[in-house]
Amino acid sequence: MTRSGTAGDDAARETGKSSRAVSQRLIAKWAAEDKAAGRMPMVDYVTRYAKHFDLPL
Repeated sequence: MTRSGTAGDDAARETGKSSRAVSQRLIAKWAAEDKAAGRMPMVDYVTRYAKHFDLPL
């Protein structure tokens, strides 16, 4: 595990940095798609869901 490119040897750090960049782009893309479709943000959804169901958060 590289903790987003902050630990490990040089190769692990580069892998972690690129993985983090890809994940950030995907999250931003999904958030934009949700907003365009009129859906609530993921954080609001999970918060609302957790209030009504017993989730191990």
